[in-house]
Amino acid sequence: MIRSASGQFSVLASEPTATSASSAFLAESDLLRLDPGLLTVSAERLRQALVRELHDRSPWEGRILFRVRGTDSFRAPVEVVAEWQGTGWRYQVSLPEYLARDRFVQALVEVDLMEIANRTSAGRAAEIPAWLTEGLTAQLLASRSAELILPPPKLNLRGVSATPWVLEQVKYQPLALAHAQLQTNAPLSLEQLSWPTPESFEGRQGQVYRHCAHLLVTRLLQLPEGPARLHAFIHNLGSHYNWQVAFLNTYPAQFPSLLDFEKWWTLQVAHFTGRDLSATYTYSESVQRLREAARFPVEVRLATNTLPMHGEVRLQTILEAWDGNRQRRALEQTLTDLALLRSRIAPELVALLDDYRLTLGTYLKQRDRAGIYLPKGGNRQASVTLLTRRTLRTLDQLDAELTDLSPTPQTPPASVPSPESSPR
Repeated sequence: MIRSASGQFSVLASEPTATSASSAFLAESDLLRLDPGLLTVSAERLRQALVRELHDRSPWEGRILFRVRGTDSFRAPVEVVAEWQGTGWRYQVSLPEYLARDRFVQALVEVDLMEIANRTSAGRAAEIPAWLTEGLTAQLLASRSAELILPPPKLNLRGVSATPWVLEQVKYQPLALAHAQLQTNAPLSLEQLSWPTPESFEGRQGQVYRHCAHLLVTRLLQLPEGPARLHAFIHNLGSHYNWQVAFLNTYPAQFPSLLDFEKWWTLQVAHFTGRDLSATYTYSESVQRLREAARFPVEVRLATNTLPMHGEVRLQTILEAWDGNRQRRALEQTLTDLALLRSRIAPELVALLDDYRLTLGTYLKQRDRAGIYLPKGGNRQASVTLLTRRTLRTLDQLDAELTDLSPTPQTPPASVPSPESSPR
């Protein structure tokens, strides 16, 4: 049994796993071995970071025991149990010996939030909303990751273990990754954040959920008296059966109702991503408008003395048959139309629209530079032809995906065909 300096955290470790298994696990780039001694240090550091984030000056009350168990899989579950013992709460956190960094920090944040919330509860554990745990985890990882978790000792100097490590001060925007991800993925509504399903935390859906939760927590912290308010909200969770009531009681001036909270969140998403979700087209309208934008309008005369007829051509036709200047003007106009459409298209289609923009923008940029770096005597026309063929294949794939879209968002798009199976 190892105890932390404050006495709040204790670690009970089992026998370590075999060396062969350990080396296989440590091959994972973001994997930690939960050394008992450094686990207590990391728990203290994270608690201090959370206290600073929430401006919490109150003393801790509940003791937390970590049980580190040997395992043959770093995907083994983390279990957090709160137990009322008549005079106070005690917590047990069961951790596998090897754990991904973000899951480790999330487990510490979760049990710390439970300890704060349960101070006002006797016998009934408080409900901690998933967005709060995910958001504060992302906030701490983005701003204080290097301070929270120390690497295990690797050197032995005259019998004393030591770890050479350097803490680099890197200045960057904690929400930079969230901004990049939410530009090409549909942000979640407040209802989706409040009632996540198990699938909400897996794969790409999990990344979107964490980024949205991070944005939500950050914006709440930026409100007047934000850290103190958020701490009061956590403290009030133990006095209510659901977090929504505790939230409205904590923010009566800012959010008189959940509808006001929903409207505020929609506005925050619009400002953050540059997209007004309240003014978007419906999904069906968005599909139709994207299909129109992926074709270029033209006028066709059947004879010299007849009125022109309106028609449209595929982008592939422009690349294959039109001359350089006319081709550039058409593609630049298409890029402008796509940029204007992006601000109002349904969130589910933003990624596909951006693929069209990236494909056309890259083609124009590389077409102008084709041949510049060719060896002496190289054929520039051959280089342009190769670039055109690659772009045509990509456009064929995007068109196939767009054609297979259903008129409603419930049915997922069909898989994109490979270049070899494209109709070209």
